[in-house]
Amino acid sequence: MPLITNEWQVLFLVWILFQWELDESIHLHVLLLLLYQELLHVLLDVKQIVDLFLSQDLRAKGQSQVDSFYGA
Repeated sequence: MPLITNEWQVLFLVWILFQWELDESIHLHVLLLLLYQELLHVLLDVKQIVDLFLSQDLRAKGQSQVDSFYGA
């Protein structure tokens, strides 16, 4: 189960983080730790979408080459 399930929860965590009186350099590190798993999910989803797009694009190009070879 991901730590964060939607954009509002992300914004809420960011808001909470910046309410803390931490040194500025710590803010980003804490935020990244909070969001680490969610960022991985997002990156993996993006990779899957790109892979799917590329595989469909390559299939379409391959089919068009086959069609042009056989004169379809």
